[in-house]
Amino acid sequence: MDPKRKLMIKAFDHFAMAIKMRKILRYWLNFSNNRVQHVKADMQEAFRKWALGDSSQAIALDRKPLAYLQMKNMRQSQLLMNIAEQEMYNDAVIKHLSTQRDELLAHYIRG
Repeated sequence: MDPKRKLMIKAFDHFAMAIKMRKILRYWLNFSNNRVQHVKADMQEAFRKWALGDSSQAIALDRKPLAYLQMKNMRQSQLLMNIAEQEMYNDAVIKHLSTQRDELLAHYIRG
C-alpha cells in the first residue's frame, strides 16, 4: 500500500475523531448552559426525574421486605375498591339528577 495513502487514511480518521469530539463538546456546553438557565434547568430536572422514576422506585421496592410489600398491596387494593364504590355512587347520583332534570323539563313544557 502506498505510504501517502496510509497517511491520508490516518488523517481522515483523525479528522473524523476531531469532528466527533467537537460534537461531544458542543453537546456538553449546551447542556451546561441550559443547567444555568432556571427554566431549562427545571425542565431538565423534571424530565430526568420522570425518566428515572420507575427504575428508582423499583430499586427502592426491591429493598423492602415481603411483608411490607404485601401490606402495601392490600392498602392499594382497598383504596381501589373504595374509589370504584365512590365512582359507582357518583354515577347513580348523576343518573338520578338527570332523571329529575328531565322530569322537571317535561313538567315545565306541559305547564
